[in-house]
Amino acid sequence: RPALAKGTIVVSDRYTLSTIVYQGHCGGLRLKDVREACRIATSEKQADGSVKELRPSRMFVFKITPELAAARCGGTDRFERRGVEFLREVANGYLLETNRLIRMGEPVVTAPTNCEPESIATFIWDHVEPMLAARVPDDEAA
Repeated sequence: RPALAKGTIVVSDRYTLSTIVYQGHCGGLRLKDVREACRIATSEKQADGSVKELRPSRMFVFKITPELAAARCGGTDRFERRGVEFLREVANGYLLETNRLIRMGEPVVTAPTNCEPESIATFIWDHVEPMLAARVPDDEAA
């Protein structure tokens, strides 16, 4: 939050979406409870007494088959070691939550993953670069 307060751009590889999927859809906790815990964790009381939730400007969801995910990651983390069926459950959770967020008007972009990593990076840059350009006045751009 201090970096955001200074106007610094913050990139995070995980946020509440992953918590909702892994703890709610795949972890057995009630989705309503996980969503509420995430809302509380990302909210902050303002000087005027209101509560403001910290929300990302853009979320990228990487739609990937469990098999391709396992092949790219090597199955080294504790979730990946649970096997392809668990990864299918994770993928389904992300699909359900992504669709829910899109219906709510959240800034979600589904990124393709059935291509080379360089193409994925280009896809993301094509979405992020205009956001960055909009932040920097032309006379300040280097």
